[in-house]
Amino acid sequence: LFLSLMPAIAYFWAKKNFNLTTALIFALCFTFLQIFLDLSLFAFSQNLIPFLYLVFIILQWQLITNPNLKNIFLTAFTAALIFSFEPVDVPPATLAVIITLIWLKRGEKLKNSVLKTASTASLGFLIPITPNIIFDFRHNFIQLKAFQRLISGQDQSLHGKLPLLKRLLDRLKHFINFFIKTFFAKPNQAVFFGLAVFFVLIFVKRKALLKSIK
Repeated sequence: LFLSLMPAIAYFWAKKNFNLTTALIFALCFTFLQIFLDLSLFAFSQNLIPFLYLVFIILQWQLITNPNLKNIFLTAFTAALIFSFEPVDVPPATLAVIITLIWLKRGEKLKNSVLKTASTASLGFLIPITPNIIFDFRHNFIQLKAFQRLISGQDQSLHGKLPLLKRLLDRLKHFINFFIKTFFAKPNQAVFFGLAVFFVLIFVKRKALLKSIK
């Protein structure tokens, strides 16, 4: 259900903030790309991560265009909420929030004090992960120990035992391969997507094209 809503959300948000062409192409990305078609075939809690990242992107834009405490809290809250579904996907969102806040503060676009900004962002981060913290306290810090094994390279997951640096490089390699597969897994799908974008551009620019022909 959430994946099905993504094209519509992407379309209306992009149309409101940019233009019709951007909205249609943005919506097509969530409609035809291989990864979203694959995820729609089965139910799994981690399938919500793309939806949460779309919400996160929208909130990041809201934060950049309107940097107030409400948007700081909501952006940090969404970034931390991803942790409940897949902890590995949290660092990119967290880093994006931190970099955005630093950039806004250095550019004097963020009028709140550093203390108030940090407190609001920290509160947004803490609320979603509080259940995990309580769980760790009640279960002898099982998640913290798992994280320590991951950092030290003693964890058996993610293709066996790997030191931290090699594990990060391994994740980067898999991310690049995954990104390529997302767009080019099936040649006919890439062609169809390209044709869809082409016809979208024709539709949007139809008046100018007809005028030029005349």
